Amino acid sequence: MRKLNILQVIPDLGLAGAEIMCENLSYHLHLSSKYNVFVCSLYSNHTAITERLERYGIKIFYLGKKKGLDLSIVYNIYKIIKEYQIDIIHTHLYSFQYAVPASIIAGVHVRIHTVHNIATKEFSYSKRKIAKFFYKYCNLKPVSISPIISNTIEVEYGIRREHIAMIFNGIDLKNCIKKDSYEIGKKFKFIHIGRMSYQKNHDIILQADKKMKDENRSFIIYLIGAGEEEQRIRRISEELNINDVVSFCGLQSNVYPKLHESDCFILPSLYEGMPVSLVEAMGTGLPIIASAVGGIPDMIKNEFSGLLINPNSNELYSSMIKIMDEPSSYRKFLGENAKNEAEQFSLQNMGNAYEAIYQKEAMHWNLNLEH
Repeated sequence: MRKLNILQVIPDLGLAGAEIMCENLSYHLHLSSKYNVFVCSLYSNHTAITERLERYGIKIFYLGKKKGLDLSIVYNIYKIIKEYQIDIIHTHLYSFQYAVPASIIAGVHVRIHTVHNIATKEFSYSKRKIAKFFYKYCNLKPVSISPIISNTIEVEYGIRREHIAMIFNGIDLKNCIKKDSYEIGKKFKFIHIGRMSYQKNHDIILQADKKMKDENRSFIIYLIGAGEEEQRIRRISEELNINDVVSFCGLQSNVYPKLHESDCFILPSLYEGMPVSLVEAMGTGLPIIASAVGGIPDMIKNEFSGLLINPNSNELYSSMIKIMDEPSSYRKFLGENAKNEAEQFSLQNMGNAYEAIYQKEAMHWNLNLEH
């Protein structure tokens, strides 16, 4: 039995959920005796994730993609497939539109695509049409990251449920710094981790902060992340005169110390897949307030391991006040339950589940044979 060569393809490796999942899966596969894992970034951006992967000994290909449709990427992926005798292509986000044609030309039959968001939000309409064609005619196998995501794949692409694998995202829970006290210091510390984009719904965070500041509440909120909405969000914060209670922390390569020092994690997104930042907060043992959207209700039980809300400022504000005003025993109850629930979202569970898919497909295509 020889090792199987797996190529994970992703647009880039910025600090975001799909990219962190790709990183974590690469670590798991790298330690396996069954696989050689390679990572392909369509762009040439070097980030904290690429530094960590390369330090770990995982080879990354940087393709230097131009803006818009860049068909040279298909040829570049084809060359990598041939040179490194790739057996399995595993795509993330919109990289499938380049990697699938390259794999067809190169004769690679095993094609896996992780769907990181609800199907209608993952791609534009035109890309969803391409994806539907690949699923139907090109043996592209979808993997959803929550049961709710599976539902959206079934509806959007007409794929029968039994043909959709479901694997929760996982992290190395040993990296989490477990919360050891639920007492509050001088200020109550909220934390939000996420790209500064429309999806993450920062506006209602600022609106809730404004209400609490007007009530002379003693608190601060850490906003970790960057993105296309950052300047607008900073401007709104200034206009609302809440800069003294909002801390813009930028991108953080290691969020665990900041999570540990915080008192509550909030995630009032408009839509979600299965956010890695939520798993990180759960693994820390933080009380959590999150929108009841996408895969989040598959992760958090309301009033048991967190508070689920509709993504509007009134519900967010009310829940933030509740977390602040309840005794420490309530925060401990939510946080410790979240910590226990996080066990199902371990890197080991995720990695083993993907290995099972790889092995099933490899056996189907007789890949476990000597060259």
